[in-house]
Parts: sequence; structure tokens; C-alpha cells
Amino acid sequence: MKGWIIGLFLLTLCSHVNAQIWLEETRIDTSTVITGIEIPWDMEWWSDDTIVFTQIDGTIQRLAVNSSQLETIYTVPSLARENQAGLMGMQMHPNWPDTAKFYIAYTYYDGSEIDLRIEELIYDQSNDQVSAGNALMEDVTVSNSNTGCRILIAEDNTMYVTMGDVKDNSAPQDPASLNGKVLRMNLDGSVPSDNPNTGSLVFTLGHRNAQGIVQTPSGNIFISEHGPFTDDEINLLEAGSNYGWPLISGPCSEGNQDLCDSIGAVEPLLDWTPTIAPCGIDFYDNPAIPEWRNSILMATLKDERLHVLEFNDLNQTSFTTVSAHLKHVFGRIRDVLVAPNGEIFLATTNKDVFGTPGPRDDRVIRLTPTKHNGLEEYSAAPITVHQHNSKLYFSEPVIGDLSICDLTGKVLKRTTMLNETTIDFVPSQHFSVLLVSLQGPVHSINQKLIIH
Repeated sequence: MKGWIIGLFLLTLCSHVNAQIWLEETRIDTSTVITGIEIPWDMEWWSDDTIVFTQIDGTIQRLAVNSSQLETIYTVPSLARENQAGLMGMQMHPNWPDTAKFYIAYTYYDGSEIDLRIEELIYDQSNDQVSAGNALMEDVTVSNSNTGCRILIAEDNTMYVTMGDVKDNSAPQDPASLNGKVLRMNLDGSVPSDNPNTGSLVFTLGHRNAQGIVQTPSGNIFISEHGPFTDDEINLLEAGSNYGWPLISGPCSEGNQDLCDSIGAVEPLLDWTPTIAPCGIDFYDNPAIPEWRNSILMATLKDERLHVLEFNDLNQTSFTTVSAHLKHVFGRIRDVLVAPNGEIFLATTNKDVFGTPGPRDDRVIRLTPTKHNGLEEYSAAPITVHQHNSKLYFSEPVIGDLSICDLTGKVLKRTTMLNETTIDFVPSQHFSVLLVSLQGPVHSINQKLIIH
């Protein structure tokens, strides 16, 4: 087959270029807001341009996203910091800032045991000080692993808390244990009168380690959940339901259908094998990124990508497409937060017990969308790449997510390159110019391909 010589014109000559995501109509640029932070766990909005986030070391940080000004506003005075235990989930009061309260989940020592506390924090606006208020829940024995622990305040002003199984396989199916459950309580810690079982905080059972929770405009509540070595899950919460663990992991099948039926196991909406370690989730429906409207955005730790889970319709009970972006660019992504203007913020946790930190870790990353028409200006000298037998040959190994588009922005091919120098590419028609976007840990560039 006749070969092509392709001129790859680099967008920039800089040695480091921020990663980008190219969609049909939208280019999403990434930039670093802050570096050198200590295992951020949960991000929330303090004001329109300020994020507040927990760090597992027990500090709460306030970050001005436009100036990168960072300040510690609170430190948990008594913290059990071991392995995965420490300061974890956080949620602002639904009437914030008029009701100047927010809530945190953290572990503390009770003798030799590690317990979990859900605590109210009170913000004094007159002197810009945060102080501890009432404990909504405490004296719940947990461990230093599989601790959960995300907090959501739903539209009915009740609080949901995801509780890990703390590596105790008896806990998730034990109605007397709070571990391996999703709990639901009032904002004073009392049991809502309409909980599934009178006097019990347990809303659902049979969970292993849910580390993300979000409510969508339909009112549905979803969790992201870690499986063991298979079957990470996205689940839709239904009051009083059993999600199977440890008896069932992942979907029911012919081999375990009788067991599923006997416990009334609810199957996941999505599951992943091999596991990806899903973590923080948020809902996206901003016109700034039309391709991602009506979707759940999900951070992943092991997979090191931002996943986009697009709902099938406005009922938001099933998903139609799943895509993933920024593979291995920033490392382990712990949380994702959507801004009112459609920007997206990510928090990495490469300093945690499973991570491999770089010199700038950990970080908060900003994703900024802009419209594109595929006709941006490019400069610099060409790099020659040859095509032969329906393949493109790169001059050096490439790592990252590669997209090839025409000048209208239509995606012709997407693939992930893992230290490779070739890709298969057979266009359905002749193009004289194509656009390439590469997002990777070394090269993150946009290029125009002139085909001779």
C-alpha cells in the first residue's frame, strides 16, 4: 500500500504541556491549581471561587482557585491516622453559608480501638474561625482499612454516610452492625422516622467499601463501590435493599442466581473487572461541556482516569455510554468536583499507601472547557511519521490517550497507546488534514497532520 508522509506540527515548543481532552465540540484544558498538598480526600464548595477540602492527616484546607491561596482553617484535635483511616468525607449544610455549619467523618482512638465519628463543625464568619460542634454519631468501631467514608446531605435534608466493611466479612449482612452499610440520619444524628427499619440508621446493607455518593436531579442516589479483586460497582440506592456483599460480588449469574434471589440482592448498574478503584463522584449537566451533560463524573484510584458515565435519559436509572480520560496523566484521582460555571476540579492522592508520588504531589487540577472548531493555529517544525499497511508509525514510543479528528472536530479514532510507536488507522475517506490530540504523562500535545 502506498505510504503517507505526515507532518506533525506541534502546538507548542515547551518541554511540558498541560494535558487536554478533545471531544466533538469541546476542548478541555487542564492546569494545576495547587501542588504539594497531603492526600486530599473530599472537596466541597466554600464559595463561588473557593474550595474547601479535607486531608487525611486531619487538616481542612481552604483554597482560592483563582489565586491558589491555601490556608488551614481547622485541624481535628484527636485523630487516628493509620493506613486508610483519618479525616475523610465532608459535606456543607444545605443552607450554607446562611447556616454556617458543615460535617466531617474521621477516625479516632478509643483505647486500642479505632472508632468513627461524624461531627458538626461551626463556622464563625465574624472572626473566620471553625470550631467543633455536636457529634452526630460516634463510638462506631471500625479499622484502618475499608473505612468508607463519604457523606451526602440529600434534598430532604437527611444525611447519608457510606460505611466500609472494615475487612470484616460478617458485618455487611449483620443488621446489628453499622459497617458495610449506607446509613441515613437526620442532621442532629437521630434516626429518620421513614428509615426502612424503625430505630435503625441502616438504609441499605451488603456493601464492601463505597467511596463515592451523589444525588442527581431525579432524586436518585448513586454510590461508587470497591470490589475485592473483581467487580467494582456503581449502584442505585433503594431503601432497605441488600447489595450482596460478601455473598455476591457484581451481577447475578446462572451460578449464583438462587443465592441472589434468596437475599433479594440488587445488581449493580455498572461493574468493572479488572477493578479500577472508583472513588469520588459528582453529577454534570452544564452546557459548558455538552458532550458530558446528564452524566456522573467518577474519579478512579487504581485506573488513574476520570470516567464519564452518561445516563440513558432524564429518569437517570441506567447508563448509555461510558468513557474515560486522562489515563496515567495525574496518577490516582481521589475526588471530582463540578463548579457552577462548568469547570471541573480533581484531587490526586498519590501520597497514599497505594500511590507513587511525584515531586509535585499531591495536587488539585482544574479542567477548563472551551469550544473548538478544529481550525486552531499550529506552529513549529514538522516531525516525519510514515504510514504503511494501514498503520501510523511514530518516531518514538508514545504513552497516553490518542484521538484523531477531522477539521470539523468529528472523532475518527480513539485509542490508548502504552509505550507504542504504531497504531492502526484506516480512514473511511481521504483527508488532506487531520487533527491529533495526545494526552499522556510525558507528551500532552495537539497536532495537525498534513497528509501528502
